[in-house]
Amino acid sequence: MKYIVYPNYRGVFTFLGILFCLPAWAQQLSAPLPQPPFEWTEFNPQKRYTCLKVKGQIVDSATVKPFFAKPGKGVVRQSFQNAVLSGQSRTYPFEYQYEVRFSPDKRYYLVYRYDYSQPELWMHGKILNADFSAKQSFSLRIDDGTASHGYWIDNQGDVYGIHTDADDAVYAMRYRPSTQSSDWLEIGADVARRNRFVPVLGSDGILFLASISEDKNGRWQGVMFTTFDFAHQEITDLYLYPAEELQEKLGKKMPMGRYEILDFTATRQQMTVVLQKVSIQANRYIYDPFAGNSPSLWASRKQQVQYGEKITLTINADRKVVQRKVEDIFVTKEL
Repeated sequence: MKYIVYPNYRGVFTFLGILFCLPAWAQQLSAPLPQPPFEWTEFNPQKRYTCLKVKGQIVDSATVKPFFAKPGKGVVRQSFQNAVLSGQSRTYPFEYQYEVRFSPDKRYYLVYRYDYSQPELWMHGKILNADFSAKQSFSLRIDDGTASHGYWIDNQGDVYGIHTDADDAVYAMRYRPSTQSSDWLEIGADVARRNRFVPVLGSDGILFLASISEDKNGRWQGVMFTTFDFAHQEITDLYLYPAEELQEKLGKKMPMGRYEILDFTATRQQMTVVLQKVSIQANRYIYDPFAGNSPSLWASRKQQVQYGEKITLTINADRKVVQRKVEDIFVTKEL
């Protein structure tokens, strides 16, 4: 078995052990990143075992128990990468996947996996120092009726998470492993649906967040930029860049699809986001970016993965656009 590291976006790696190397299309949705010194090893679905190694040593391992289904149970929002991989017969299920995030200054690594085997959804995390020695382990429960969109770690070793509820209210969490305490900031529900959250962690409890905003019918409304200030327990900026500002510039080669965030960089002075339109075409399968990870979606199928226009957008602190670029492309890959 070969093992590879699949990069999602800046500062984030999803580790996927598969029977073949990822094809070139996989890089369509990833920013170029250096390979971290992690590797999958001894993944064995028959023994329900998974582990993560670094420099030949196991840094975390787990026995993967069967998925426990319960109405209203918390879910993990399915990424586009997992939606594609769910149709590949030789990929392994999401229950075996690890997520690895590193702090902006590379002092800490956050290694975590979701535990779907209990009546409530759990995240089991471990913080590693820069030399990959274990610093602390912890577990967080994901409330029933909510969706988890991932976790990240800052330069102080604090962990941040993004959750949404059934009404698409957004909950940003800061968890401090040193004191086992947490605090939350909330964006209330709106007529829009928010998804595909990509954070940038600043200093002193600042969390910059970019997300896709759609209406209830899946029509793209724009990009939401939010700044959370956990030190002062307030949201200091909340701005929607409307899709109407780009309508005349949008590409024509791929009229249908949903947008993914490829990359996001942010400071107090400027934010830049890169988007790309994507789609999956398959018989008896409809790609839903709001779906949660579920065994019912993990089935072999013949499919086309489509990539459309790419948008680069930069706004300054006054919410003025300083860069706006649209690349009209259309790529189709048979899988």
